[in-house]
Amino acid sequence: MFKNKNFTLVFLGALVSNVGAMLYSFAVSFYILSISGNNSILQGAYLAVCGVTFVVVCLFGGVIADKYNKGKIMYICDYLKGALILLATLSIYLCKANNTAKIVILFIVGFFGNAISAIFSPASSSLLPLIVEEDKLQKANSYFSILNSFQSIAGVLLAGILYSTVSIYTLFIIVGSCY
Repeated sequence: MFKNKNFTLVFLGALVSNVGAMLYSFAVSFYILSISGNNSILQGAYLAVCGVTFVVVCLFGGVIADKYNKGKIMYICDYLKGALILLATLSIYLCKANNTAKIVILFIVGFFGNAISAIFSPASSSLLPLIVEEDKLQKANSYFSILNSFQSIAGVLLAGILYSTVSIYTLFIIVGSCY
C-alpha cells in the first residue's frame, strides 16, 4: 500500500492532522477547566458547541467534497485550521489576564475549527477510492482504521504528557504546526 505515493501522502497527512486534532481537543478541555476554576459546565458547553457544529456542517461538507477537488479541500482545510489555531494562540497569549476573553476565543476557534473539520472529513473519506485500486481498497481502509485506533490511544497519551510538561502556548503552536 505504501508504494502508492498518493496513498502514503494521504495516510501521513491524516496521521499528522488527526494527532494534532487529538492534542488540541485534549488540551483545550483541560485548559478550559484550568482557567475557569474547574467549571465542568463550561467545558461541557464547549464540547457541545464543537459537536453540534461538526454534525450540522458535515451535512454540507459531503456536498462540498463531491463538487470540488478532494485533495485541495484537504490541504486548504488543514492550512486554515493551522492558521486559526496559531492566530488563537497569539490572541490567548495577548489576553493573559482576561480568562473570559480566552474562553470566548476558544469557543470561536472550536466553532470554526469543527466547521473546517466537517468539510475536511468527507473529503478525506471519499478520496481513498480515487487513489487506490479497487482490489486494494479494503486493505487501505483497514490501514485507516488502524490509524484511527492508534490516534485515539497515542494521541491522548501524547497530549497528557505535553499538557503536563510544556506551556499551553507551546502546545498550541505544536498543534497549529501539525496542520
